[in-house]
Order: sequence, then structure tokens, then C-alpha cells
Amino acid sequence: MWKKGIATIGAAALMISLAACGGGSGNKEESGASPGASAAPVFANAEVETLYKTNCLSCHGDTLGGKIGPSLKKIGGKLTADKIAAKIENGAGTMPAFKNKLKDTEITALADWLATKK
Repeated sequence: MWKKGIATIGAAALMISLAACGGGSGNKEESGASPGASAAPVFANAEVETLYKTNCLSCHGDTLGGKIGPSLKKIGGKLTADKIAAKIENGAGTMPAFKNKLKDTEITALADWLATKK
């Protein structure tokens, strides 16, 4: 029981810190990096899992097994990270587009993480 509480507190703290990083004018291109510079942060697995839980879990399930949306357990064996990122960014079928909700780096991190699911 206490482990679940600690995990919940940790996830909440991470979500708050990720939300605090947002801000700005809503323009996801606003990064402060010089053009052509690679400013993509490296996300820890826990951070990517939190992105998944916050944005994808309600449709794809807590074990990636699918709910309203399809199973993602073996999505990396079917689609490349680039194709997964395109689906996250633009939506697919009844799945909404996340291009205005997530930063490019978050979409890339989610796609890379999902691409490992084979």
C-alpha cells in the first residue's frame, strides 16, 4: 500500500514539474535554442511512462493492452518510431491529434519508447 502512495506522489511531482516546463505562448517551436541546434532532452523511462499515463492510458490501458484504443504492446514491431510519432502528432481514426498538447520532444520520447515495444 505504501509503495503505491510513494509512486503516486512521485508521479504527481513529475507531472507538476513537466507542467511547469510548459508555459509560454503555446507555441511549441519556442525553445530558445539556436536554429539547427539539437535541444531534444533525454527523457528517463519514468518520465515517458508518466507522459503515457497522462495522455494515453485512458484509451490504450495501463498495460498497453488496449481499451477504447488498440493494444500498443507490440506496436514497435509494426511501426517505426517516426510513424508512431506521426500518429501521436496528427491523430489516427478516433484518436485525437496531440500536436497542440505535447511538445515535439515529448512526442518523440513517447514514440521512441513505444517503438521498443515489440
